[in-house]
Amino acid sequence: MKVLICFKVVPDMDMMGDWNAGAEGTVDFSPLRKLWNCFDEGSLELFLKLRDSGENGDDPLRLDVLTIGGAYCDTYLKTLAALGFDSMIRIARDDSCSPELTARIVAAFVRYRSSYDFVVMGAQSPERNSGVTPFLAAEYLGWMCISHCLGIEVSPSGPRGAVTVHSHSDEGELVQTILPPCVFTVGNGADAYLRTPTLKERLTRGAKPLEVYTPEQFCIDTVRESAEMRGIKAVNHTRQGILIDEGTVADRVARFYTGYLMERLEKR
Repeated sequence: MKVLICFKVVPDMDMMGDWNAGAEGTVDFSPLRKLWNCFDEGSLELFLKLRDSGENGDDPLRLDVLTIGGAYCDTYLKTLAALGFDSMIRIARDDSCSPELTARIVAAFVRYRSSYDFVVMGAQSPERNSGVTPFLAAEYLGWMCISHCLGIEVSPSGPRGAVTVHSHSDEGELVQTILPPCVFTVGNGADAYLRTPTLKERLTRGAKPLEVYTPEQFCIDTVRESAEMRGIKAVNHTRQGILIDEGTVADRVARFYTGYLMERLEKR
């Protein structure tokens, strides 16, 4: 079973404080320190535990990792190499991608390798919080997508390659047995933090070579995007209110009912 786990290195929004939009309507995140996207971190640990459990039996579990970003991502890729991931792949791009462009690049790489059973992505990232990238990638690949995965295990009773997926739904926990290919999204799960490699692991496995590509190698045009951000501004969360403080309690209730509630109730 071959799995591609996508992760993103994101700015630490807790360091942001108050911000102002720049001249071009953008926000400069460059002074902020970088860290793992929390949802991606959970998905990486989830599959490390699946590998450690040995439940895949005689079907070897291959875990490749993919990120889109600049050279600053290489430190994180080397950490994953030390943890035992098989291939560390970076698509070189310095600027942040829109969800659509990110999904196109991921789908193009999966088609280029044409050997993955599953693609795993975090539910969202703090820069945009759109949560649409995994669904767009599944659409471009023509694969099904299961969101809010809580756990994945090899199905003991299903056909070869089948996995049992535990996911969150509005009705509670949903358990499904599926066959590849599929895109999984991982949200708030029990394995929220990625383990830290030991010094021995860093010395013995951390020097594994990285694979670096460019989007142009997959015929992806990164110059033009279908959506262009023209501006950004903070949302005004101030709520208007009227204080009714004249008359008795009965007078105030009557004024509240006739002036604000009665019209809404009649529309229903």
